[in-house]
Amino acid sequence: MTEDTLTIVAEEIVETRFGEKVYIDSPYEAKQYIKFMPWSADDGANPEELESDTQVPDFEFSDEFETHASWDADEYKWALDATTFNEAIEFFKSVGFEVEIGDRVGGLQQTL
Repeated sequence: MTEDTLTIVAEEIVETRFGEKVYIDSPYEAKQYIKFMPWSADDGANPEELESDTQVPDFEFSDEFETHASWDADEYKWALDATTFNEAIEFFKSVGFEVEIGDRVGGLQQTL
């Protein structure tokens, strides 16, 4: 990782009442992209969440992709669905982020 590279770190998988979630530590610059991703499989991407000077990413999400992204204020981290996190990794990389998988995130197929 270089000094200029923005990195998202998958820190742990937690079981919630909504299923398994991956907690990520991410720079502020990632917020618009997290909110851009489809919340549910029935939704499309959300270009209105991008800052006005950000180009809409050229990435096609699968029909099954959903993040159910939520901000956990207690943990100060975003929580994303574990079942589709590998595709989220691909998306983050496509928009210029590095992605690291932490030691406490066992069970995720590492596509790095």
